[in-house]
Amino acid sequence: MEQAPKVEVDLGELRSFAEMLRADAELGLAPGAARAESELQHGARFGLAAVGGQLAAGREVFAAALERARENTARQVRGARILTAAIEQVLANYADGDQIAASRLAHIESTLSEAVNTADAAAQPSPARPGLQP
Repeated sequence: MEQAPKVEVDLGELRSFAEMLRADAELGLAPGAARAESELQHGARFGLAAVGGQLAAGREVFAAALERARENTARQVRGARILTAAIEQVLANYADGDQIAASRLAHIESTLSEAVNTADAAAQPSPARPGLQP
């Protein structure tokens, strides 16, 4: 049977990456997208009074490019939020797993200690009772 590849995770680096990604998305990309959306909310406004077809066609192409850029930016912000949430969940799962493992280990150590103490007590000779000879 083929063994699964070993995965090693540096939790500190993973946490740092999630923090940087969240900061980039929330402090840079999202506010920038909101500013652009506000500034471009009326779409391409150039050449509205022009009679020629080339200017109107150019405006339509420009408007389509703006819409595509807006959609892509929204997907990038959403993707960054999803990825950081997933990383935070992985980190929480690791922390929970460590706590569960530590609790189980403590229980095992306690059980072994009790067993050793019981075995030691059972191995001790009984004290002599009056009237009985060894």
